[in-house]
Amino acid sequence: MTPRDFLICMIILIIFCLITGASSYSTNHALGFL
Repeated sequence: MTPRDFLICMIILIIFCLITGASSYSTNHALGFL
């Protein structure tokens, strides 16, 4: 595993965390709004 592969994996993990965090936040916000 080259450092470049590791960097790509880290970026994918960060993006995945951002997407799941944003979706869960919007869901909680919608539930709280309702």
